[in-house]
Amino acid sequence: MTKLKNIAKNLELGVVEIEVGSENEGILAATTNLITKKGIGIRQAYAEDTELQEAPSLTIITEKPVNGDLINEFLKIKGVTRVSIY
Repeated sequence: MTKLKNIAKNLELGVVEIEVGSENEGILAATTNLITKKGIGIRQAYAEDTELQEAPSLTIITEKPVNGDLINEFLKIKGVTRVSIY
């Protein structure tokens, strides 16, 4: 699988990285819902295994960069511990 994260900037795509804690059910659904409500399409999403990684993360590649104002909305999702948007 080609991970678009490494070339997202060159393709003018957005990247959202979300670090999750032990409570992580529904995070993928909640984050993609927030993004699509803003009218932004999702090109790729992948998550690390929460049982195998010490600090698992969810990475979402979007059709265009996501505004930083969504950081606070992402942080309201139960289980989200850190958010990076670029």
